[in-house]
Amino acid sequence: MRDQVPDIARAHVYLCGPAEWTAAAQAAALAAGASAGNVHTEQFSW
Repeated sequence: MRDQVPDIARAHVYLCGPAEWTAAAQAAALAAGASAGNVHTEQFSW
């Protein structure tokens, strides 16, 4: 993610998707340096 968003530590990250995907994407954003308070999620399933 840092390649795509070099300043991820200051960015707000919005994620929406199935629970497993959202959890994986949130973990990746945090590992890349995103602030936990700036990661926003919404989960849904079919």
